[in-house]
Parts: sequence; C-alpha cells; structure tokens
Amino acid sequence: SYAAETSSALRLGVPPQPRSGSCSILLVTHNGLAYTKLCLTTLLAHWRDGDELIVVDNASTDGTPDFLRDLAQKNPFVRIIFNDKNRGFAGANNQALAAAAGEFLVLLNNDTRLMSDALASLLAESATWSDRAILGLPHLSPDGRLVDRGSRLDLFANPVPITTADGTPPATLL
Repeated sequence: SYAAETSSALRLGVPPQPRSGSCSILLVTHNGLAYTKLCLTTLLAHWRDGDELIVVDNASTDGTPDFLRDLAQKNPFVRIIFNDKNRGFAGANNQALAAAAGEFLVLLNNDTRLMSDALASLLAESATWSDRAILGLPHLSPDGRLVDRGSRLDLFANPVPITTADGTPPATLL
C-alpha cells in the first residue's frame, strides 16, 4: 500500500514520491490550542480527498497533543509528529517537509484561518507557473481589509509580481 511504501521510504531516508495534484498541508504547533482548533476547523471544512495533513507539535503542554491525537484517530489523512522538546519553527517544518508526499507543499501557521477556496485558488494559480515557485497568499485582517498582497518567488528567489494592473491581488487568490 502507499502508506507502507511511504513509511518504508522514510525509514530508509528516501523521500516519498509525490502524488500528482495532491497537497501536503503542513502545520507546526507549540501550545496555542485555541488557534490550532480554529485553523484546523477552517481547513477541514473544505478538505480535498487525496490531500494529507501533517502536524508537528513542538512539545505543547496546553492540551494540544490530546486534541491532535483525537483528530488523527478520526481522520486517516492526518499524521502527527510529536517532539519531546521544542525544535523551533524551522526545525519542525523541516520534519514535516521530510514526511510530506504531496505534489504541492502548503505550510501554514496555526493562527491561519483559510477562506473556503484558498487551496483551490492556490492550485489554480500554480497552473500558471512555468516551473516550481513559492507563493505567499494575500493576508486579510479580521475585519476583511487587505494587509499584504502576497508574493511569488521563482526558483532563484526572485520576486514575481502577482498583482493585476491596478495593483490588487488576482481574484483567484482572495
């Protein structure tokens, strides 16, 4: 099975082969249970079959580990990595990236609330890329104001504009 192949590959230090069109959504937590619940509620409300969620918990002490265990038990597409100490944001993201099997890698902060079509918009935008790139989605304030237009970097980390002629983000990304 795919899960057995992926598990075996990780033990051997070989990254899993990406599944075409699938997303690996990667989330790092360290306490912040209320934020994590909100983030995952908005994410799971619009879940796509074939995607996976990998959460790396950096030794939370506020009930987050119990919540994540319950979440993984109820959802077979959820994998949790529990660290016995806080390895930091970058270290935990690297752990998640090493375990990811999706063609597209989506890194989220646990205080993120996704709009209903955020992943679909991300994938639609990626279809316009000539090669792999990094996309930073626009950020909205709690009252809906645009805070950051987002950004896209090419393979060499050069900025690529993702705004329309009038300077606003494309509708597909909002």
